Amino acid sequence: MHAMPRKLLILAGLLGAAAVLFGAFGAHGLENSPIEPSLLDAYRTGAAYHLWHSLALLGLASAWTHLHPGLARAAGWCFGLGILLFSGSLYGMGMASAAGGSASFLGPVTPLGGLLLTAAWVLMALSALRAKP
Repeated sequence: MHAMPRKLLILAGLLGAAAVLFGAFGAHGLENSPIEPSLLDAYRTGAAYHLWHSLALLGLASAWTHLHPGLARAAGWCFGLGILLFSGSLYGMGMASAAGGSASFLGPVTPLGGLLLTAAWVLMALSALRAKP
C-alpha cells in the first residue's frame, strides 16, 4: 500500500472515532447544560459534518489508485483542515456556551472550514478527472 492512502485511512479512522465521541458528548454531555439552543444545533451540525467528511476521507483513500495523486493529496489536506476548522469552531462555541462563556471569536473560522471542505470535494472530483485512465 502506498504511504499516502495508508495515512488517509489512519486519519479517517481517528477522525471518525473522534466524531463519534464528540457526537456522544453533544447528545449526552451538553443536553442538560446551559448551552444556547442555537449553539447546541450548531454543535450537532459540526458533529454530523465531522463524521460525513471522515467518511469522505475513507473514500478518498479507497479510490487512491484511480485519482491524480497531487490533487488527491490536496483534497485530503483540505478535508482534514476543513474538519478541524469547521467542526472544531462549532465544538468550541458550543462547549464555551455550555460552560457559561463565549467563544464568539471562533465564528469567522467556521465558514473558512466550510470553504476548505467544499474545496476538498472539488479537488477530489478534479483528481478523478485528471487521473490517468
